[in-house]
Amino acid sequence: MSEVPVHVYGYIGDAAPLPASAREVIAAADLVVGGRRHLDALGVAEEVRVVLGRLDPAIEALVQRGSRRAVVVASGDPGFFGIVRRLRAAGLDLVVEPGPSACALAFGRLGMPWEDGQIVSAHGRDLRRALNVIRANDLVAVMTDVGSGLREIAAALGPWPRELVLLEHLGEHDERVRRFTLEEALALDPADILEPNVVVALATADAQASPTSPWSGPGMPWRLGDRGRHVRAAELRADPVSALVMGAFGAGPGDLVAVLGEDTDLVAAAAAERGAAVGRFAPSGGVQGSQGMPLADEPDLVCVSAAGEWLSEILDAVAGTWDTVRTLAVVTDEAGVHLAEACLARTAHDADFACRMIPLPGPVDLRRVPCGTWAPTGRYLLLADRCADSPDAESPGAAIDLGAAALLADGLGR
Repeated sequence: MSEVPVHVYGYIGDAAPLPASAREVIAAADLVVGGRRHLDALGVAEEVRVVLGRLDPAIEALVQRGSRRAVVVASGDPGFFGIVRRLRAAGLDLVVEPGPSACALAFGRLGMPWEDGQIVSAHGRDLRRALNVIRANDLVAVMTDVGSGLREIAAALGPWPRELVLLEHLGEHDERVRRFTLEEALALDPADILEPNVVVALATADAQASPTSPWSGPGMPWRLGDRGRHVRAAELRADPVSALVMGAFGAGPGDLVAVLGEDTDLVAAAAAERGAAVGRFAPSGGVQGSQGMPLADEPDLVCVSAAGEWLSEILDAVAGTWDTVRTLAVVTDEAGVHLAEACLARTAHDADFACRMIPLPGPVDLRRVPCGTWAPTGRYLLLADRCADSPDAESPGAAIDLGAAALLADGLGR
């Protein structure tokens, strides 16, 4: 492979014109890779241009270029959710000259500080995880894609009130900045949306002023995405149930945690503290949103808390979510564990779940009480984890693994 580096320039139109030196390098190159609108704007000759569509052919051309001088022209900052990652993975030696990222321009157009915001990409990625970041935060910029943009975001947010700002063709002569309510975004004609674009989701004034917000003010954020201290942090440090559930869940940004039943407030707070979105609702099981677009509210993690007599009904409501749920936590009494076993065996026929049971302690001050001295409470935590090699839903019939029967029998005194 040639040792001549590939020059990668970030270009975002009139917002940050390329300097004369960069234009000279592009004019002298033997191979110029970029989007058609960028190559046209820079006057790149047809015989040297490689128009980006799928990345693989362009990367192959760069790898096989020999001693020819090559340039890549990419949008904004190519090292920020951009082409630099793929180019480096191909073993190319790069010299990168970034321009302003689309997100930096977006917040600049809004006149907003954004060190406490979150930035996610739905470009070539699953929109569902980006939606969960919006649900969990007051300020989020989404780098969108066709089919994962403004209207899909609006359809999925539902009970999470947000204002959506659509910023189209940033830095170019036909740039537009428009604000929408969720209802207005859904009513927008798809033909009236220019690609590429960035969507900024902001919590409404009412939501930001809500006294039930789980976060205290961050003051002066010290890092991108800083959200301050959770208002229930002190309670969480002394609650063994939420600690055990979160240890099993591994919840984080991009996850949606559904809490169902009574006594799940601290579990919800612990999930929110870790950056996950939290919904106190019954799973939709395929309910469709406005204009036939999916709500995308299938949870990744579910925590159910109920006594045995109510548990079966709640678990039946959860049964439609097995395609996305990776861990189910059930907080219940001894009778509820038996019901949970039966419900899991009946409803999770299309996936393998490994279960384990933990007797629950009461509140414990771990600084003062020696390990193993807590008193039993008659409550149990049943954890069902999707096995890593579980077959998908198109291969039904796999029996659920209810874990070590001896462990359950010992724990329940059966």
